[in-house]
This record gives sequence, structure tokens and C-alpha cells, in this order.
Amino acid sequence: MKLPALSLDHLLALTDGPGIVQFAKLGVGDPHSGYAIDDNARALIVAAKLPPGRRRERLAEVYLSLLLHAQRPDGTLAHEVGYDRSLAEVAASDDGLGRCVWACAEVVASDLPEAMKRTATRVLRRVRPHLAGIRHVRGWANAVQGLALYAHLTGDGDAREAAVECADHLLAHLASHSDSTWVWFEDILTYEPGRLPLGLLFAAALTGEARYLEAAGRALTFLERTLYEVTSRGRIFIPIGNRGWYPRGGERARYDQQPVDAGSMVEAWNAAEALMGDRKYRSLARDTFGWFLGANSAGKPVYDPVTGACHDGLHPDGANLNAGGESTICYLLARLTISATMVSISRLRGAPARTPGLRGSRRAERDLAMPGRIAPPARPTASQHPATPSPRR
Repeated sequence: MKLPALSLDHLLALTDGPGIVQFAKLGVGDPHSGYAIDDNARALIVAAKLPPGRRRERLAEVYLSLLLHAQRPDGTLAHEVGYDRSLAEVAASDDGLGRCVWACAEVVASDLPEAMKRTATRVLRRVRPHLAGIRHVRGWANAVQGLALYAHLTGDGDAREAAVECADHLLAHLASHSDSTWVWFEDILTYEPGRLPLGLLFAAALTGEARYLEAAGRALTFLERTLYEVTSRGRIFIPIGNRGWYPRGGERARYDQQPVDAGSMVEAWNAAEALMGDRKYRSLARDTFGWFLGANSAGKPVYDPVTGACHDGLHPDGANLNAGGESTICYLLARLTISATMVSISRLRGAPARTPGLRGSRRAERDLAMPGRIAPPARPTASQHPATPSPRR
């Protein structure tokens, strides 16, 4: 599989002074949608993983500044920032809170300027006390990624303890909802499925405890069995559609399929290869990434290499022509992950020092370093928390 050149064109088009706008009308960013904390945290993760250069530093500064602006004096985060920079009264979702921690940890782990690392550390430390309020599995999974990475890099014992606590919540939910045929953390399979076993993989890499690795392996096997089909065109990834999802014992929805699902599975398979060394995970990552390029149930590309935009979903007859922030960011993170020679989990003690990557165009990645102009800038158990599905933002 030949990877498209790594393009930041649409990311730049959606990014202005405050951050990356949430939605787009077709290919044009919609300023009325404002700036979601979750999207800007994702975008900061992408920026932290880009090759060094002034453009990368400027993007990271914009997205980190948005998180800093959205953080209230008590350390909580607003869910959104308006186009006029006003803060929403609604607090960030569990997903957004956990992803903010993950994004800040990626900055600390990067070679971005020390001033940015100090700012990211400050945001992370002020958010951390509020992680105790998370009640949804994806919030815990996002937080584990960041806490594990940060704890390893800094030796912060409190961060390590918080990572273990979040991972134990995941284990409890997996145990309470699984049987011989359904191996999942909830009674419904919805969005971003790779994120949940990925959280357990990070816990395994941080602690070296086999229980996390074994549980992640079982969940990944369930996803492999559920989300992939062998066709005349080879194995293809078919994520659960958001027109009804896949309730336990019910019928799975096939559409609309979302880029966030493909992106999370690419990350999960690459991390699984890093920890377990099984090359089948590399093959699964390749097949999953192919979903963006047209190796999907509709046979239509979701990513546009001309504009650098990823469309917002896949219908039976093709792609949703809107191309908002989340979709393009998820594509870029998957693209960076699949061509990386080292993924974040490889930094932790429980993983090999280097992870074989699926190499793309190195020249395209060198081109990204060229300067560009953008606008300025007591642990609860599963039984104590009923299995309400994670809210979609």
C-alpha cells in the first residue's frame, strides 16, 4: 500500500488565531461552530508528532494556547470556546478531559520548546485532580495514555497511581460486561473502539502487569472478529455505523461510518505490535488505514489527497462531503502513526525501544519542516457506575 504524501493543507485551512474550528460546510471551516476542546487536544497531539520546524511549533502553540484559554481557575475545562473566544458554561466531556491530559503528555514527550513543555505540564497538573470525576470508559482510556507517558517521562508517582486507577476502571468494566461471545467494556459497541484496549496497552507498558496486556488482547480479538470482513478485494475494515451502533444481542449498524473509528484502530494495532511483537497487527493496521483510501464497504475514498481533507463519514453511496476538524485530525494521526518508526507507547519500559513502521514518503515529511504562515494565535467499581454508553461529545 502506497501512503499518500503527508499534507497539512486542510488542517491549516481550518486553523485560525484561536484554534481549529469544529465543523466545516463542505470543505470550508464554519466559524459559527467554534472550537471544541476535544478537537484542539487532538490537533495538539498531531502537532507534537510532526517533524521539527517552525510550522509545527506555531501549530502546537495555537492549539496549546486554546487549551490554556479554556482552563478555568479551578483547573476544569470548558467544553467549547466560541468564535469570539467566550467560554461555554458546559464543562468538557470525559473524553475531552482525558484527551487534554494525553495531548499535554505528548508535548512533554516531544522535542518542542521547553516553554511549551512547561505550559503543557501546568495544564496537565491542574486537570489531574478532576480525573476522579470521569465516569465513562473513553475518558479513562484517553487519560491512561497521557498519564502513563507523563509518569514514565517524569517519574511522577501521583500520575502513575492515577494511570493505574483509570486502567483498573477499564478492567472492571470489561469484566462486568463480557462473556464468551461479547468481550467489551459496555453493552453497546459505539465510536472510537480502538481507544479502550489502547488504554490497557499503555497501562501494561507502564506497569509490566500481564493482566492489562491479557485484557487488551481479548478485546482486540473481539474487535478483529467483529469489525473486519474478507471480500474479493481482500480484508476490509467496517466500523460500526452511528445509525444505531451495535447493541449487545441486537443488529449492528453499517452506516454512517466515522474516521475516528478507523484512526483509533490504526493506533491500537500499532501499539499492539509494539508490545506483543506479532506482525499480524501490522497487517491489520494497513488494512484499517486502507479504509480512508477506498478499501471500505462502499469502495469510495474518504480522504482527498488533493486538498488534504478527510470527509466526515462514509454513507452507503460514498463520503459525506463535509470535512470538519475531527475527521482530518484523526486521519493525520493515523497517517503519522502508520509511517512512524517509533510510536508513543514505545517510550515506556514495557515496550521495545523501536517499533517497525509502515514507511511512507520521507520527502513529504521533510517538506513539513519548511516554515509556513498561519494566523496568530477509594476506587469505584463498574457496579457502582452503571454501564451508560459513553456520550458522543
